[in-house]
Amino acid sequence: MDEKANGMRRLVNVQEESDAELQKLANEHDAALLAFVGSYLSPSPKYAQISMVDEFGVEEVLGHIAGRYRRPRTKRRLYLLVNTVGGSLASSFTIAMAIRRTFGDITVFVPHIAASGGTLMALVGDTIRMGPMSQLGPLDPQVPYGGSYVSANSMLAAQFDLERRLAGKSMQDISLVERQLLESLDGVLMEEHARALDAGEAYLNRVLRMAGYEDSERDSLCEWMLFRLPSHDFVIQADLAKYIGIKVASANVNLREWGMMRDWLSKYIDKADSRHYIRYVVPNAK
Repeated sequence: MDEKANGMRRLVNVQEESDAELQKLANEHDAALLAFVGSYLSPSPKYAQISMVDEFGVEEVLGHIAGRYRRPRTKRRLYLLVNTVGGSLASSFTIAMAIRRTFGDITVFVPHIAASGGTLMALVGDTIRMGPMSQLGPLDPQVPYGGSYVSANSMLAAQFDLERRLAGKSMQDISLVERQLLESLDGVLMEEHARALDAGEAYLNRVLRMAGYEDSERDSLCEWMLFRLPSHDFVIQADLAKYIGIKVASANVNLREWGMMRDWLSKYIDKADSRHYIRYVVPNAK
């Protein structure tokens, strides 16, 4: 392994899983297994965030799997375990599309949380298995504001509300507070926030198309996931996910598979690391 490859190896957190039961599951179902897990402990104040580092990690894993899982792409099956609070939508989109281009049949397992960019990754599946504690989240892009991040929707809503309040008023009729708010608006930033929403909608639409959602289904889901839910940390459980059109299957469909995925998650959620754990199993050749 050359120096560049060694450097990449140190950057990512990738490893082939050695668990015999998981290998048996992969063999029985002729399916690759892939876990993308953010720990609930971290050496830093923040949880692992989906980023370009994860793009490299998933790329490495998909290369390993494709090299040994000798089936046409349309015949390759994947069981994808996702547990993450999210991160970059651009990286989440890139990872989701790479996974979809490698596998023709994807079942996603969300035992606990796949929020924000994690939801975008989960939506690439043909179906998402969810249980009583499973959570997805809205996909409204977050933008910098006052040293933190807020929803681009909130910024644009504040602008539209101010425009509504000032409609028809002359400068003499505007209050001091309204004048200060007007002067604080930055047209360039507002345009950037609108473009962030456009990008989020484009990412979601492409992922849903790759996952087999029809045009009307994609339009409805984009409306819900980007604009209609109350806040970025709003919890989408299985019943709401089904209601808004996400292809959800109950954890009870196959309790053995569900239990094994929950156990796989439990191996990593209490291991402190600021990176996502990326683990995989390749079915033995038949």
